[in-house]
Amino acid sequence: MIRHSPTLSELRFFEADSPPPMAPFDACCLVVWESERVIWLRMLHGRLTRKLMRELLAWLVERRVDVVRSHRASGHVLPLGVERSDGSWETRVADLAARFVLDGGQVRSERD
Repeated sequence: MIRHSPTLSELRFFEADSPPPMAPFDACCLVVWESERVIWLRMLHGRLTRKLMRELLAWLVERRVDVVRSHRASGHVLPLGVERSDGSWETRVADLAARFVLDGGQVRSERD
């Protein structure tokens, strides 16, 4: 028997809604699955606009992720992130989602 548990995902962010194949991406990161409900965002490269942040939040909500952890430079953390004693940052997805409105599966800012 083989049991496969994927523990690493790659996310590529595109500002365009339907980018052509092999289009350059605007940002990328690795997702390390600590558990089904806790992930680490690592190696974030590029720039996440508000639109891309909303898409990331929708992705997290869809997968029922509870906690996002990361090691980030000062000023480069997810909104509502809390610094932990080990220097890493932790963001509760429910707190982040409460700041936004879910509309037909899309996460939209209350300001939109």
